[in-house]
Amino acid sequence: MAAQPFGDGIVIACGHGDHLEVHLDTLIASSDVLQPGPLRVNSGGSAYETWCGDHGSLEGKVLENLAIPDIGGTLDDAIYRTARIGDPSESGTVHYRIPNDPGPCRLLLHFAEIEFGATGGVPGGPGSRVFDVARENVTVIESLDVAALVGVETALVLEIDFDSQSSAVDMILTGVVGAPLLSALELVRLPAGSIVSTCTSTPNSTGAPAVIASSGTISIASNDLELIAGPVPDLFGLFFYGPGRAQDPFGNGTLCVAAPIVRFDAQPIANATLRYRIDNELPPQTSQLMPGSTWVFQAWYRDPAAGGAGFDLSNGLELTFLP
Repeated sequence: MAAQPFGDGIVIACGHGDHLEVHLDTLIASSDVLQPGPLRVNSGGSAYETWCGDHGSLEGKVLENLAIPDIGGTLDDAIYRTARIGDPSESGTVHYRIPNDPGPCRLLLHFAEIEFGATGGVPGGPGSRVFDVARENVTVIESLDVAALVGVETALVLEIDFDSQSSAVDMILTGVVGAPLLSALELVRLPAGSIVSTCTSTPNSTGAPAVIASSGTISIASNDLELIAGPVPDLFGLFFYGPGRAQDPFGNGTLCVAAPIVRFDAQPIANATLRYRIDNELPPQTSQLMPGSTWVFQAWYRDPAAGGAGFDLSNGLELTFLP
């Protein structure tokens, strides 16, 4: 596929051997949420309509099942009949490194189970393939079982909004049961300033600073935002938010959120990661988290092993919500 324009000044270029050239300019008009993505990769497959052929993969092998007559839940059956899966002769992971300009992005991950229990596949089904998805070393999706969620031969699309801090996005899928699988991916721009990392955190008793991130999207209508922070000690912690930024000493860290502060319920911490799924249909979120509103989020957690105040904080994450 040659270079193609996508909106105002967006150009992608596919088909340069193992090299993928991407140039991102203005992607989203002020009145829009998303424009057609600047980068669409058909994992394990060739170029198809606006999709590039498979590029950016560092690990994994190709899986193809052309015997499936129809993929449910999509009109783009072609991108789901191929996939990239973990290769046991390598690390067993699926690893993509996608060139990208720093700034707010939405990553759309496409999946379909085309092997276990599928036409032309092998016996199996729900429970045969379970895997985690990490974005830039943060596990954003845990124990994903595509067949259990939507059935076999059926498309599933999961979206992740984040603030890209580098010139490339690393995404690694790791098997829990069986080999991980990815059918396709898209990377699109969000409005400038919609996701901003604020303040800084310092190393805790794990030896590293706690970093706040998110899974899901900043779309109010989707209501699928999950906050994530780690690494943190496996004790308990909570997330909180406020209307603006701050930078004040607090405990063993820095308070990044200005008052008045709203706290979510405390949660037990497992695998050095604190998680909380926000429901914007519950008070007080239902009257605060509105399209166009901006809030700063942060994690607080117990850390007696570090001494001092016995508690610490992550950095901050400023989100401007979309419709």
